[in-house]
Amino acid sequence: MGDVIGNILPIAIAIAFSPFPIIGLILTLFTKRARTNSLFFLLGWIVGLAVVAAIVIALVNAGRITAGSESTEQGASILQLLL
Repeated sequence: MGDVIGNILPIAIAIAFSPFPIIGLILTLFTKRARTNSLFFLLGWIVGLAVVAAIVIALVNAGRITAGSESTEQGASILQLLL
């Protein structure tokens, strides 16, 4: 399971620093209420990343309970393909 996290971590970091949220923030700054909109955008982005991190941590902890079984390895492979 640790290998899966090691393989997925660079992808997750690339998604977190992708140009799409930066473009969204720049477009948000050109609105009439730029300060309010940009703060809510930042808050939403942080909450979204925290939710994804919580789901990944929950899945990793669930995988440790049944570590070593064939279904866990298959589930980890499926999770890697989905991500």
